[in-house]
This record gives sequence, structure tokens and C-alpha cells, in this order.
Amino acid sequence: MKITTPIVALGTIRNGAPTVKNKPWFLSQFQNIDDCNIRWIVEKEKKSRSRGLENFLWGVVYPLASQSIGYRPDELHEVFCSKFLKTTKKWRGSDVETITSSSRLNKDEYSEFYERIIQELAELNIIVPDPDKYYKEREEFGDKAVQDYIHKV
Repeated sequence: MKITTPIVALGTIRNGAPTVKNKPWFLSQFQNIDDCNIRWIVEKEKKSRSRGLENFLWGVVYPLASQSIGYRPDELHEVFCSKFLKTTKKWRGSDVETITSSSRLNKDEYSEFYERIIQELAELNIIVPDPDKYYKEREEFGDKAVQDYIHKV
């Protein structure tokens, strides 16, 4: 079998020694791959975006907006990326506009992207329900801290 997509694994480096999380799974990914040359890349793990917020965006926000606007969810995503993730770079003395993929956003950037979408939809009179009244706190402090707080209140 040929490698068609990258194999990505998380891990740590302690005292100069790398350790892969879930080593059995990681090693199993190589079992059926044909002999070939590979390239190893080790990079510091970024604070990833919130899967919960991403799921809410694709599972609730985009379908809700799609009903009102008429664009499919994937088309809405393209529009919002073009509107909110556009940057200008210099290339050979000229400005070139590029659009950052939402998959490259860290947690804080993704939250800001989400908030801008919600604001844009509100301006179109499309009101999106809050996914959870504590979602911002969950993003910042984690589920356990919020649960502890809720039980105290």
C-alpha cells in the first residue's frame, strides 16, 4: 500500500528523548505500507482549535444560515474564510491577497473567526443560539473548571 495521507501522531520530548502517544496505534500505521523513502517532521504542537466549536459551526450555524441565505454550508464557509481570513502578502513588489485555511487557526483565532461569523449573521437577522452559555469559559479554563464552578453556584 502507498502512503496517500500524512500519518500524524502526538508525543513529547523529555530530556532529549521523543515518546509517541499511543505507540501501538502509531506503529500499526506502517504495517501495510510498501517500502519507500519517508520524511520525518517534528514540530511543537499548537494549541488546536476547539472541536466542539467547530462541530457547532458545521452542525448548527452553517445549516441554520444556509436555510436563510440559500448557500450550502461549504459555500458559506468559503465566503466567511474569504471575508475574515484574507491577508495581504508582498510578492515581487506587489500586494497579493491570500486566504488562510481555517484548519490552520489556533484555538484563539478559531474562536475569533466563529465570533465574527455570528456577528455577520446577526447583522442579517439570523440569530444563532448559544451552544452553551459557558462555552467561552470552557474554551479558556476547560470542562472540569467550569463544572466545578457550576456546582458551586
